[in-house]
Amino acid sequence: MKTLSYKKKWEELYKFRCQIAHNSQITKDDYDKIKTLVNELKTKLQVAIDRLDQIEVSDEEKETIAENVSVNDEIRKVRVANTLRTIKAEALKAAVRIDPTVSLALAVLEGWQSVSKNPDSSGK
Repeated sequence: MKTLSYKKKWEELYKFRCQIAHNSQITKDDYDKIKTLVNELKTKLQVAIDRLDQIEVSDEEKETIAENVSVNDEIRKVRVANTLRTIKAEALKAAVRIDPTVSLALAVLEGWQSVSKNPDSSGK
């Protein structure tokens, strides 16, 4: 097998993985290439795994990682909230198409909820 970078080897192995996952046939040559790729990648991965305990992370790097995790968590929360709003809006549209009085009932309910949350805004 010609010399490939580890990234190229990983990409080639992934192509074989997809081929196998989709029940495509592989040849004996493909099988031999897969075995060679796995053995080459496995060796380097094991060396990296064995050295994990040697990695040192400064306090500044730890803080940066923590901030990134926090920001990513907030982004996920916003996406979930937006998705839920979209689902609610689509469900409401479907309900109104089925029964137009639903929109009136929801408007009354939302008005009641806003008044119960802030009783001073009731106009009294």
